[in-house]
Amino acid sequence: VVLVAMMIGVIGVMPAMAEDKVKIVFSQIQANASDESIERFEKYFMQPLREAFPDYEFEFAPFGDWQTLQVQIAGGAGPDFFQLNGPSHVAEYAKAGKVVSLDKYAEQYGWADIFYPWAYDTCKKDGELFGLHLASETSEGKVSLYAAVYLPI
Repeated sequence: VVLVAMMIGVIGVMPAMAEDKVKIVFSQIQANASDESIERFEKYFMQPLREAFPDYEFEFAPFGDWQTLQVQIAGGAGPDFFQLNGPSHVAEYAKAGKVVSLDKYAEQYGWADIFYPWAYDTCKKDGELFGLHLASETSEGKVSLYAAVYLPI
């Protein structure tokens, strides 16, 4: 929920009234996911978001293969946030101009102070931050990561 609160700041949109909810779409690959894992994602990730940010409409839109995501993003109809298997994908999306730099938000919210430097730097291309990690372990108040969330343009 904390990560999403920071990322809502990245989107920079606030609904004018409760009935004018801003829709935010999350997507991740679910090619081999069990129904149980999808239910857990809904219960422990999506549901808390809806409760914490009632003025937003959150949708989970899983995709079955990487090509589906690539086609959606190329066509300008991709999700607001999407999860990949790791930070190695960020370079191709950054090079294609399909994700925005998160540098100003990282500075504003002090992300460099809460992530291990080696993990934080893995989502950088040419010195700019283009992603954040979703799953994490903590140690000594820092975060290390395994999957990444990227913000499409």
